Amino acid sequence: RMAEEKKECAFDGEQAAMLVKELRVQFNSGKTRSYDWRIAQLKSISKMVDEREKDIIQALQKDLSKPEFEALVYEISMVKSSCKLGLQELKHWMKPEKV
Repeated sequence: RMAEEKKECAFDGEQAAMLVKELRVQFNSGKTRSYDWRIAQLKSISKMVDEREKDIIQALQKDLSKPEFEALVYEISMVKSSCKLGLQELKHWMKPEKV
């Protein structure tokens, strides 16, 4: 029974290929180019990290033997800081540049 549950949760090559295909369709549609879409993504990432912090820490401990403090400082805090910076600077980053 455990092997069946584990198999159902596995992310195989076929699923990865399907996900990549879906992501390419979204990207090619131009949807990802808008400021609003990017802001929503950054906010969603930050919210997900807040909501799943304990799960992320446990996974880092289990998979990489990373201590909780290290996971908080180098993984959780870095992602949150990157999202915060992105939210502050996105308009500037998206300005057209002369080449």
